[in-house]
Amino acid sequence: MRLLSATVLLLMAECVFCAIPFLNTYLDPASKESLIKVFLEAVESKELNAIHHAVSGLRTLGVQVDAAKSKVICEMVQKTPVADLTKLYHVVGIISELKNCAQPTISSAKELIDAAPKATKLKTSDLYLALFAANKLRMKGEYP
Repeated sequence: MRLLSATVLLLMAECVFCAIPFLNTYLDPASKESLIKVFLEAVESKELNAIHHAVSGLRTLGVQVDAAKSKVICEMVQKTPVADLTKLYHVVGIISELKNCAQPTISSAKELIDAAPKATKLKTSDLYLALFAANKLRMKGEYP
């Protein structure tokens, strides 16, 4: 059952990723500019989730984060302590979206990823976060 859930999540994520190239064709120029403004404001946030969604949104719209701002974000994220799956997801996600931002060694990553499918109260969201991080970190988890 857990393997089935993981497979379904990966297929859903792949479908979303495949739809990205078509996003720009459905947005009129004013809507695209409005979204870009929202994402550029969110990049200034100190919240990991806001930054993650902002850099992902900008990439989807074909906009690069300013090099100086990208460097600041990269340095901040690389220093962020990772104690749970949500932080791991956002840290790995942000770094994978930024150019010239090296993935730091996250000592807790393997432990967090391997623990997700073994949880007594397995949540689909935790499984997704673990699979996302494992994929971006090119890790293979140990699934029961």
